[in-house]
Amino acid sequence: MTLQKKLIKALVVDDSLFMRTLISNILESYDDIIVVGTARDGYDAIEKIHLLNPDVVTLDIDMPRLDGIGTLGYIMSECPTPVIIISGVMYRNSETTMKALDYGAVDFIAKPAGQISLNIRAIEKELIAKIRTVVHVDLKKLPFVLSQKSPDSSIPLPDLSHKAFPLVIIGASTGGPRAISYLIQHLPVAALVGSFLIIQHMPMGFTLPFARRLDNLSLMNVTEAEVGNILTPGSCYVAPAGHHLVLEKQKNDIGIHFDDGPKEHGVRPSMSVTLRSAALLNHPRSICVILTGMGSDGSDGCKKMKETGAVIIVQNEESSVVFGMPGAAIKTGCVDEELPLKDIPNRIADLM
Repeated sequence: MTLQKKLIKALVVDDSLFMRTLISNILESYDDIIVVGTARDGYDAIEKIHLLNPDVVTLDIDMPRLDGIGTLGYIMSECPTPVIIISGVMYRNSETTMKALDYGAVDFIAKPAGQISLNIRAIEKELIAKIRTVVHVDLKKLPFVLSQKSPDSSIPLPDLSHKAFPLVIIGASTGGPRAISYLIQHLPVAALVGSFLIIQHMPMGFTLPFARRLDNLSLMNVTEAEVGNILTPGSCYVAPAGHHLVLEKQKNDIGIHFDDGPKEHGVRPSMSVTLRSAALLNHPRSICVILTGMGSDGSDGCKKMKETGAVIIVQNEESSVVFGMPGAAIKTGCVDEELPLKDIPNRIADLM
């Protein structure tokens, strides 16, 4: 007797009948997914979530009556369900996506050609992978992020003139935007003598608003990285989507450059690429932090960093939205510490 595989129940929410049909057809072409219903707007979605109890919701943003942001707020407060945002609004206003992540969306995908995407199958593999991942997410693990800077903002900043500043490289994927926001916001002032790099897997056009969001939360100067940036203490650089971020020695400084080579682990930027370039610098004080995310990006790079004496920290399984990246790093045998997210900011400060 064979056990029947449990199907993933999906609710597809989009104001376009055409898009609801296309997305539903994609999902139902897979044996492990069943579309239990579709909804044309937020009110329709809320009613059907209560009625059908889906395992995952794909949600458009730009809808009549009740838009995706309002719908998401209700879902997360009244009937928490993993939500993936699929919207063309992202191309016009990526700030909306940041807001959706704040409201509790687990992940997001941009429609490849705006609101009505005839080539929606271009995102098929990404969509299916994310649905299969987020259905296992414990929504209670999504960290709460305040909308203002750390309460330590009144404390004087440390001396940032020291040349041998620590280098901190942070990588994440699914669940990462909120985890990184929490980490950056809660860094003690003592940690700000370091120079921080952030590798977050995101589509084109989203890393700049993400950097601006982090800048609003942090005492550091947070920017989207540019070619030619020189790393300085008290600064944080977010790798732009579409480019691998590599570090190179420039006389007595460390400079940022881009590599537009093939994707690694299916992503660009890849944390592994950045870590391998950092390992070549043999920087005397380096910390590698791997946070929540699907896949294994960063695992091979952290082995290289470990060989140079870097400290390797991963987010533990209990606090990770998705344990793929941290788990893959642990399997390499080079991880020094597994910590809950709430403990990582203080641990970084301790290592400075």
